[in-house]
Amino acid sequence: MSKKHARLSPSSADRWTSCTASPAAQDGIPNENSDASRQGTTCHQIQEELLLNKELEPQNYIGRTLIFWHDAENDVCGETWADQDGFGIPAAHVEAEVTVTEAMVDAVMSAVTFIREQHTLLGGEMLVEQRVPIGQFTGEADAYGSADVILLGATWLAVFDSKFGRKRVDAAKVLQAKRVDFITGEVHPEQRGPNLQMASYALGAVHEHDLFGAIETVTMVIVQPFIGHTDSYSCSIGELREVERFMAAKAEETRSAPRYVPNFDNCFFCRAKGRCDAQTHRALSTVFDGFGEADVGTVSPPNLLTLGSQYALVPFVEQWARDVTDATRKALSDGEPVVRGDGAAYKLVAGKSGARTWVDEAAAAEVLTRARLKREDMYVFKLISPTMAEKLASAKKPKKGEAPQPAALPPSKWRELQDLITRSESQPVIALETDPRPALCKADGFEDVSQPGA
Repeated sequence: MSKKHARLSPSSADRWTSCTASPAAQDGIPNENSDASRQGTTCHQIQEELLLNKELEPQNYIGRTLIFWHDAENDVCGETWADQDGFGIPAAHVEAEVTVTEAMVDAVMSAVTFIREQHTLLGGEMLVEQRVPIGQFTGEADAYGSADVILLGATWLAVFDSKFGRKRVDAAKVLQAKRVDFITGEVHPEQRGPNLQMASYALGAVHEHDLFGAIETVTMVIVQPFIGHTDSYSCSIGELREVERFMAAKAEETRSAPRYVPNFDNCFFCRAKGRCDAQTHRALSTVFDGFGEADVGTVSPPNLLTLGSQYALVPFVEQWARDVTDATRKALSDGEPVVRGDGAAYKLVAGKSGARTWVDEAAAAEVLTRARLKREDMYVFKLISPTMAEKLASAKKPKKGEAPQPAALPPSKWRELQDLITRSESQPVIALETDPRPALCKADGFEDVSQPGA
């Protein structure tokens, strides 16, 4: 399977609709995949094949290898199973390989089971791994996105997207948090809108399949099996069209009047991070905001009116520092000069070596045994952790045709271990007032209004 990437892609819709200068800023900077993204792609490949063919045995995927390749000359990339067409990929095009683990298969099967159950419950036609057009609102010719699963009913449409990472993603985003007017006391409810990546897939699906305008409602569903999270958002076709108009306007802005909006979310996945002047200016202006000229011997108390705004930008400043470090390291690795303002240049030097390990533990053990070392001097024995014990208390899913085996640790013994488990106390963390967790203490001058009339 080969593919080209849309410049205004659904996966980056939250960024390019906010920082409309980011698409141009990324031009010429290659999109480098990470190990985590390749694992996610591998899980999606397995999911697609299992949804299309119910006769496939999930456990047979364990140990298989997916090859990731990139043809730089033609600017196309893709992935291929090593035991199928992998032999036909030139070695120069191979970027990486991912071997399927049991945990990956279990996660995929959790998503597949959920999607099949929803199909049974909702009905309609199920379309798997569909390329849907997005150029009608991005303005790009021949631009497509790939929707994991589309369920198509007579007057409704549902789009499913499986996320195999561990960072929570919701099908909707908060446009405006719930707030209370300090003067009138009027409560303004929370306003929500669809996840723009999901909205892009939904708009593409409607454009492709709703030829007669029969679709009235659209549902977008996120499935995250590794963290046991699912979320959905439903809206009318009218609301979806409003989102389409917003995205079309922002797409045009990326071409005619691009604007930089550096913040943590926009910069996190942007390929221009670490070399973007707007990001640097925002970070440095944040650091020095409110300080002015330093007065020797003067210590000013924190300004409580600005402290909250400054704290909100701490993740952005920290991320900027990491981005600059990564960009500097890459430039030096590529042989490019990195010079400070005073003319001093940086260079890469050897760092501290990692911990020493045995190349072959069995061979090392044999040498130590011949040296007549005692067994207790050769080995360090350590009791397994509560987490490892809990895994042993769960029976593994048997392979097809095999009889189920009991858990290595009987559940009764796991219950007996509960009184022998302890854990360190959690440290307080800072969160916004909208966080559902109760506050540990109240800020002076503010009353707790979470339970009126209490």
